[in-house]
Amino acid sequence: MQTDQRFKIKAPMATNTDLYQFQAKSAANALALTAMTGKQRSLLLLHKRLGHPSVRILHDLTRSEAVRGLDGTTSVNPEEQFFCRAYTLAKSHRAPFYSNRVVERARAQLKKVHTDICGPLPVNSLTGCRYFVIFIDDFSRFMFTYPMKTRNQLHECYEDFRKKALNIFRHDIGMLEWCPCAIEEHDIQVLQDDNAKEYEKLGRVIFREYGTHAQFTTVYTPQRNGVAERRMRTIMERVQALLLDGKLPEQLWAECVDHVTTLLNMTPSSTTDRTPYEFWYNRIPSMQYIKVSGCNAYVHITEQYRDKLDARATLCMHLGIPDHKKGHRLLDLATHGIIYSRDVIFKKDEYPSLANLTDTPDQSSNESLHYSFRTETTDPSSTPAPKRPRLNADATEVTLNSEEDMQEQEQRHQLLHTLLAIRYVSEPTTYREALASSHAKRWRKSSKIGTSP
Repeated sequence: MQTDQRFKIKAPMATNTDLYQFQAKSAANALALTAMTGKQRSLLLLHKRLGHPSVRILHDLTRSEAVRGLDGTTSVNPEEQFFCRAYTLAKSHRAPFYSNRVVERARAQLKKVHTDICGPLPVNSLTGCRYFVIFIDDFSRFMFTYPMKTRNQLHECYEDFRKKALNIFRHDIGMLEWCPCAIEEHDIQVLQDDNAKEYEKLGRVIFREYGTHAQFTTVYTPQRNGVAERRMRTIMERVQALLLDGKLPEQLWAECVDHVTTLLNMTPSSTTDRTPYEFWYNRIPSMQYIKVSGCNAYVHITEQYRDKLDARATLCMHLGIPDHKKGHRLLDLATHGIIYSRDVIFKKDEYPSLANLTDTPDQSSNESLHYSFRTETTDPSSTPAPKRPRLNADATEVTLNSEEDMQEQEQRHQLLHTLLAIRYVSEPTTYREALASSHAKRWRKSSKIGTSP
């Protein structure tokens, strides 16, 4: 409120009554408006004289006697503000980023999901991937990771994550983050990500199909996607530690990422003593089956794949626990392939020495890339027993030693010809098809014989 255009009066309203109590006090000095304008001009002039310093420096100079020659200059209030265009253009800074503890956290699962893409990594994984994407539930901090060959697989990974979430909570992806509390408890509201072009396309698709809104950060502002960025840093630090500790090839980074994801989901966060696994599945996780990543593992060979004189186990490398199989994920050092088994004996303090992996040239275009590398084992007892010589099925010349072998080969050839005839000769299914075939005369003759008394 202004009176006489000279004073401002503050008047708080009284509570629990219809009356108003005015306890007026002066909010500004009783100076003329021309005097106020002159003071601002004097302050701006002093600001320019001193080379565009901040208001705090002007206040320190005018209130103290550190310098001389500022006679007639009134003291500057540090809370006073003025606008200098040159100062604004020259000393523009970014606004402070608030901690995630200040931002309100989701109050239920799938209310908000953080995501980010890491890559390209310097080497391909065993399956030819160069990227991986993470999805983090804001409430539970439970995380999913997916390796990708290209960024174009982002939509496919999101659909897989969505199906897994629906399988657990039975709720579809749906609303905005700032919707009222009448929303169902487990609806996914927001997908928060950075400003990558892949996420812009994904945001349009999921909003059109599921109604889910995507929150994008501004350009070059990863701080606003702090949850995903910090978790990405933790994953890469753990992966590097696993590779260095076990002296593993860099091509195993995807398996290490999957193993680290499992461990982080079973580790309590700094804000609560419960694990993300317990928040997500509503049960306490078990560390009983967690083993050292990269250690030696002797995998049992079932009798279907060995003879009576063959070794009953083979040396492999432990890579972690898969989420879709009841067993351990291992790297077969003989075939260089990924296998799964539950019958494993671990040697936790021993690691197989592997040289650098190199892509196999003739298999680089396959969906699952294979790598050739050299295994070096210092312990002779750890080397699996060699296979006894077998007959090569692809050999062009085979020597038959007896007449029984000749007869057996002839029987196999006859059986093969019979199977091929059954496979490629199709019989008619109707009478019309039989008359239209090349053996129509024989079909007519056989039909007459079948109908004759």
